[in-house]
Amino acid sequence: MKHFLFLISILVWSFSDISAQDDQCGTMKLFHEQIASNSQLQFQYQKAAKLAELAEEQIKQGKLRGFENDTIIIPVVVHVIYKTAAQNVADARVYEQIDILNKDYARLNADTNNTYSGLRPFAAGIKVKFCLATFDPDGNPTTGIIRKQTTVNSFTGDNKMKFASSGGDDAWPADQYLNLWTVNFGATGLLGYAQFPGGDASTDGVVISYSSFGYGTAAPYNKGRTTTHEVGHWLGLRHIWGDDTSPVETCGAGFSGCGGSDGVDDTPNQCSASRGVQSGLRTDKCTPNAPGIMYMNYMDYSSDDGMNMFSQGQVNRMLGTLYSTRASLRYSNACNGNPTYAEQDAKIWRLIKPSGLFYCEQSPNPVVVLSNSGNVDISSVELTYGREGETPQTYLYEDGIAVNGIAQIELPTLISDTGFADIYCYISAINGEADTIDSGLKVSKTLNVKSNDFVGTPVFFDGFEGEAFPSNIYELNSSNEQFIWKRTNYAAKTGTYSLFFDFYDYPTEGAIDEFTLPPLDLTGKISPKLTFDRAYAQYEDAQNGVLTDTLEIWVKDGCGGSPVRIFKKWGAFLKTAPNTDQFFVPTTNQWKADSINLSSFTGSQVYITFRGINLFANNLYLDNLNLKYSVPTGIQSSQLSEQAFSLYPNPANGQFYIKYFSEGTELVTFEVRDITGRLLTLLEREVNKGINTFEVKDLTHATGNLFVTVINKNGRFSRSIILMD
Repeated sequence: MKHFLFLISILVWSFSDISAQDDQCGTMKLFHEQIASNSQLQFQYQKAAKLAELAEEQIKQGKLRGFENDTIIIPVVVHVIYKTAAQNVADARVYEQIDILNKDYARLNADTNNTYSGLRPFAAGIKVKFCLATFDPDGNPTTGIIRKQTTVNSFTGDNKMKFASSGGDDAWPADQYLNLWTVNFGATGLLGYAQFPGGDASTDGVVISYSSFGYGTAAPYNKGRTTTHEVGHWLGLRHIWGDDTSPVETCGAGFSGCGGSDGVDDTPNQCSASRGVQSGLRTDKCTPNAPGIMYMNYMDYSSDDGMNMFSQGQVNRMLGTLYSTRASLRYSNACNGNPTYAEQDAKIWRLIKPSGLFYCEQSPNPVVVLSNSGNVDISSVELTYGREGETPQTYLYEDGIAVNGIAQIELPTLISDTGFADIYCYISAINGEADTIDSGLKVSKTLNVKSNDFVGTPVFFDGFEGEAFPSNIYELNSSNEQFIWKRTNYAAKTGTYSLFFDFYDYPTEGAIDEFTLPPLDLTGKISPKLTFDRAYAQYEDAQNGVLTDTLEIWVKDGCGGSPVRIFKKWGAFLKTAPNTDQFFVPTTNQWKADSINLSSFTGSQVYITFRGINLFANNLYLDNLNLKYSVPTGIQSSQLSEQAFSLYPNPANGQFYIKYFSEGTELVTFEVRDITGRLLTLLEREVNKGINTFEVKDLTHATGNLFVTVINKNGRFSRSIILMD
């Protein structure tokens, strides 16, 4: 469904497309105007979206302590900007709008039963309460309603109503209040617009047409849902159809969009904006099957009577914003007393290293990601980390973190024995004072350290059919734990599964994501090479041109060796299919075979790393990773047919059989090893002339790719089999 997350979408959406749309919401138009005139804003929006993404992931994993029981209070100040009496929105209308917001966001609205039954399971409410501020920024009592008569006949979506100097009213501090302005938009067609998280504080907030505010007069947009929609933008939500049509209604013959996205997993892809009041199952070219499009979502363009829900994914996105860029609102007392600024606060998000598995390093350096979620710059952070059950270590980071900034901190060496261990990290002090807001909130990761003398496997094949990826034999190094190399059933060269990287949606330019094979034993191998199948398409559209990602392969000769890059492909050298702006899934004829020559690496343990480098392009698939070589003597692969040596059934469940044909009586040995080279069982058999069959069973805890090697008077030869759970 998705091309770029909101974090990246600011780089690719065309302002000309957005401005050409006949939109009732001016949020995207303002957004593009802002970043076109101020490149620094682009970075600020990116940073805000990244922080929200990190917080959202923590929420989904249940790692934000106590947030489930919080009702977040959002103080609101309404700036009523009017020229005529009709534009001077009454207090009663303001109270109506606050009530509508509270009911819509909590899913206590009276029309919840109008949500189509097939989409009702996705509907959710968020624990927020909007309240009119009772204290102004100076601590003086207020009604939360500011009235300002203007000489301006009408406003547009250019933010002039947000400044007293241009006929409007200045914003109150955006870190303590949600600023709402009601104005006359005249004949512009606008109903409202908002500023996304991360923008300039002086223009932060939401602007609504006076005739659509509360129970207004601008039917069918007169039930307060315009404000619900725009506050959704203010909390980080995008239009549900992803703004991928221009004009907005175009979804007819020849439409080939469906690449736009709101960046939320549980909102179905949608061809264009909805209008009016709809009911029942509705589908379109982007979602042709049930449960259909979510036309009743508040982030669509349906009439107010046709809107009635947010999805759980949208709730998570808004919470991610409220626990990151807009976190200071959680500490505002503007509804209860003199507003105070949030405490100094840092948030710990995740350990990006160690990756989980280490073959060579017994003393990895943990790398942790932090953000400044408070209102003052952080000069120092004390981190406590270690291995569960052992004496904790501390590290003082003194390079500073600006407000809303992110820091990636490499900690000193963490001594670890071989085997599994849970490592952790938490913030113990900020600017020399105890962390009182998120005290005790830990991030953790399971580490599996192999010994330096770990035996390399002499045979290797992985078609990714037998078990999940990553398994306990691959070392994974990821820049973003949500975007890693994964096993997928989208496509495969052979079988059902392949290895896949989602460059199409990946939000970080230049990010490097790696996986390393278990050590391969090349001792005595002649002309060793690693073969694999790949499928890739470049991304291309009218706005961005052609984008491409990069695949590299690095080889390290033993634990003491230095990595050497022996493979690099990008662009036309990497692609196997035509360029496309769609999420690439290869057909059976869009795969190419590749290989890397390992003849120059003679160490007993060779480590091979596949590295993907992101440039917002398209998906890459790998399949059938296979170590091939010749042996000095003995039977070559062409001489030992399936009739002479085979394994069945394949895949197998719990046990399997070896079939071996012999031309006479001989002593034969069969080795069964897992993908790491670990010997699972050894069978020595005296075989007779003709076909001999042997059962292999009781392979405790063995699943995935296994290798069976026959050793006879002529040499040795291996075949692979998949053992299912």
